[in-house]
Amino acid sequence: MQTFNTDKEIKEYIEKNIDSIKLLDECRLYKEEQLQITEEVMRIRNSIEWIIRINKVIHNFTYAIRRSYEYAQLMESPLEETENSQMYAFYLEDAVYRDIVLWDLLRQFLNEFFECGFAVDDEISIFSFLNKADVIRKIGNTNVRKLKRYLKCAEHIEVRTKLRNQFTHSLDRTSSYIFHRINDGKMQADLSNLYPTHPYENIVLVLDDIQKYLYFAKIYIGKLEKYLINHIMIVTLECNLKCGKVSEDMGHWNIGAVHEKAEQILNPCNNPCDYAIEYEGHYVCKPLSVNYCRVNETDRRYKGKIELHMNYAEMKRNFLEEKQ
Repeated sequence: MQTFNTDKEIKEYIEKNIDSIKLLDECRLYKEEQLQITEEVMRIRNSIEWIIRINKVIHNFTYAIRRSYEYAQLMESPLEETENSQMYAFYLEDAVYRDIVLWDLLRQFLNEFFECGFAVDDEISIFSFLNKADVIRKIGNTNVRKLKRYLKCAEHIEVRTKLRNQFTHSLDRTSSYIFHRINDGKMQADLSNLYPTHPYENIVLVLDDIQKYLYFAKIYIGKLEKYLINHIMIVTLECNLKCGKVSEDMGHWNIGAVHEKAEQILNPCNNPCDYAIEYEGHYVCKPLSVNYCRVNETDRRYKGKIELHMNYAEMKRNFLEEKQ
C-alpha cells in the first residue's frame, strides 16, 4: 500500500477512489438481438446476467465503503470503542465481504463466457478454477497468470485473509484486544493485539483491491463486447454504389452474416445506370462498400464499413450457381 504524509492526503485519496467506482458496461442486447435463437447468443445472454449481478454487488459495495469512511471520519482515535467505531467496522466488514464476492462472481463470468464447463452452483474457488488445465487453455495462459499473480500478492491477501477471514474466524483489525496469559506462573498481558490498524488504512486496502478488480473485470467484459460487435449485434446496412448513390437497406442483419456474405450483396437498381447489371430479369448493382450500424445505436463503436474487392464476374464465379 502506498504511503501518505498527511491525513488530508489519505482522505483525498479515499474520496477520489470512492467517487471513481462506476458500474460496469452490461453490454445488454436489444430485443432484435435477443430473438436470435443460437447457442452463441445464449452464451452471451448468460454472460450478461453475471455482469448484471456483479453491478448489483458493486453498487452495494460502494454504499458500504462510503458509509464506513463517513463513520471513520467521526472517530477521534483508532482505539475508541464508540458507536462510530462500531458502525465503521460494521460497514467495513460489509464492504470486504462484497469485495470477495465480486472476485467469485468474476470467476462465474469467466466460466460462462469462455465456456469452461462448471455448473452455476459448483462450489469452486477462483484459485482452484484458475488452476484447471481447461480454464488455462480457454482463457489463455498469459491472462490466467496475470490474474493469479494479483490474487497471490500481499495486497490482496491482506484483504482476503486478514480482513475477511479474520473478521469471520478470529480477531478483526478494527478493534483493540488485550488477552492475559499465565507465563512461568505469572499473569502477563498480551499486548500484541492492542493497536488496531488505522481505519483509513483498512479502507485504502479495500479500495485498492476493488480498483484492481474493476481493472480485470473491464478487460474481460471488453472481450465480450468485442465478440458482440463481431458476431452478435443486429445491424442495418447502407450500400455505397459505383454511381455515387447510397442505398439504405431497412432490413435487419446479423453482423456475422454480413461479414461472411458481404461480397455476395447485390443491390436492386430501380433506375438503371451504366453500372447496372442484369441479373435474373432485374437490374442490380454490386456495391463498392457497405456501411453498417447496430440497431437503436448511434455510438461509433457500433458502426463500421466493409470494403468489397470482388467485381460482379468474380462474385458470380465464386458464389452464384450457373443457371442452365
